[in-house]
Amino acid sequence: MVPTPDTTTSAQSIQSPKVKETWKRNVWKQKTATRLLAQDDQMIKLKSKEKKFPKICSVHKALLCFYSPYHDRLLDGEFAEGLVPPSEPLAMHANASILQLFFKWIHTGLIDIIPPLSENSCNSRWFSGTTKLYILADEFNCVALQRTVVSAQLESRKNMDLASWNKIGLLSNSSLESSGLYRYHLEAFAQHWSGVTEVEGTSSGPCSKQENPMPTDFAY
Repeated sequence: MVPTPDTTTSAQSIQSPKVKETWKRNVWKQKTATRLLAQDDQMIKLKSKEKKFPKICSVHKALLCFYSPYHDRLLDGEFAEGLVPPSEPLAMHANASILQLFFKWIHTGLIDIIPPLSENSCNSRWFSGTTKLYILADEFNCVALQRTVVSAQLESRKNMDLASWNKIGLLSNSSLESSGLYRYHLEAFAQHWSGVTEVEGTSSGPCSKQENPMPTDFAY
């Protein structure tokens, strides 16, 4: 049947709330988080990947499923886990420190690592932590967290040099060359690199071809 203007308008009006709600997933907002926390008190336990003494965090299911489409499908979709609440913590492909960062972000929208060049900060630790957090966000298809990380690393560029090769290698080794964060670093190096890069909070000259630790597919 060919849709008439009336039926088309009706269909759009039915779909628009869902489309709007899906869009809200892409940005962390305090108002949205507060609403989600108020509507459901069911908790889901997440476990870090350590075999000995893993960290376990309890996260509100509504909040987790809203910002993580992966968990939405897992817990509220057609998977077996969605039929009965899981009795065991869900294993994460992240260590305890990254799980803690994810837990703090999903409840506050903040990345809980001291920013680069702040008092008592460690630039290498900050870049490594935020990059690993981005990799976890990609696994969950959590666009809001990916945007938070990219924005944070963009803001850090005002205070320090370009990211070191090994931080970019984290993305390359995770097959994330098409990700937004990798493409951001690629463009930053293409436009701003002057033969100097930061290594563990200091600057050093360009690496020799024999010792070049950059990902092999990274553009020069």
